[in-house]
Amino acid sequence: MNDGSGPAHPRTGSTASAFLADVGNVWIGLWPSVASDGDKARAIATFFKLDTAAVSDWVSARGRVQCCARTGRQNRCLNLVGTHVEFDPRAWVQRIDLCGIHSQ
Repeated sequence: MNDGSGPAHPRTGSTASAFLADVGNVWIGLWPSVASDGDKARAIATFFKLDTAAVSDWVSARGRVQCCARTGRQNRCLNLVGTHVEFDPRAWVQRIDLCGIHSQ
């Protein structure tokens, strides 16, 4: 997980650890199981029944939704969509949103 370079948001922490603490407060049973595990991404993935890569992407984005469009080089667009923070990684994975550039 990326601990220092994700986007800051006023409703979430500016670091991955702070974001995970916020998530732990939303999902009461989650935080003890994550705190006791050295591999946070794996613990969260197990809790939510998701793959570790998706959880790492969700934490790196601090729950904010990234545009689902592809660039000319087939990389995912890096633009964030709105200011909504998704505290449920299962919902975050299923979001299909486009930024202002790609929604036209």
